[in-house]
Amino acid sequence: MAKVSKSLEIPICKECSKLFDENEFYHISAGDYVPICKDCCESLVLSSAGELDINKLNDLLKRVNMAFYYDLWKELNILGKPYFGNYIKLLVEHKYSKRKYKDSDTIDNNKELEQTSSLLEKWGVSNVEDADFLEKEYHEWETSYEIDSKAMVDSVKQLCLIELDIRKARKKNDVQALDKLLRIKSQILGDANLKPVQETGNAANEQVSIGMLIKKFEQEEPIPEDTAPDWIDEMKVWIVGQLARMEGLQSDVTDDFNKELAKYGIDVDKELDEKLGDM
Repeated sequence: MAKVSKSLEIPICKECSKLFDENEFYHISAGDYVPICKDCCESLVLSSAGELDINKLNDLLKRVNMAFYYDLWKELNILGKPYFGNYIKLLVEHKYSKRKYKDSDTIDNNKELEQTSSLLEKWGVSNVEDADFLEKEYHEWETSYEIDSKAMVDSVKQLCLIELDIRKARKKNDVQALDKLLRIKSQILGDANLKPVQETGNAANEQVSIGMLIKKFEQEEPIPEDTAPDWIDEMKVWIVGQLARMEGLQSDVTDDFNKELAKYGIDVDKELDEKLGDM
């Protein structure tokens, strides 16, 4: 039989106006219930993709004046659905059920929450697991290509998000969505000049990152052969050798200088002997 909750001035759900029934509202303590029905509570903490959203959970807790704790939110991700129902159970288990929203963790008093909120905001997702995947994907792109402009940053971020959607489409075996996402990915790769077929051209133009250079060197056992002429030794012979000869000095350098000079001179005695021999 339906009972009246002391937390409800009017015995209806504040979200959908459903009449109060103890079986359809979450119980907090003796005679006290959440003023929003179970169905509404569960829908209000979900993102548009149907995933637990930390910001929406926080908003609902603020609305019903219950405390938000980051550690409980992490536990909630493991427990799963029903999200809000399980969160209330965690509050009770940790003896936090009587605490109010003013007692909550915030980005000002919880460093881990601040980092998580910043990461989720950066990628526009509500799931930490998704954000971690996106960060890993972006790092892999960073080590493979030079991401040195806002346009390139935006393109790579879009590629990471598309890759996340592709993973989810594969899990759902959604062939139609997968085909569309793959075509979008191909288009972004082409626009950003990042297709595999374009990689050779990028390398030829030296538009590559340190990671790509290391990869290139490793494949060339391990450093490409230096084909530049050894002009330093050659200049040493001609300049130092000439100066030594002018000063009347004798050394290995002057010997090398004389050898080089002989290549461009004429041996008069040899030439004379050859002509006399022909007569």
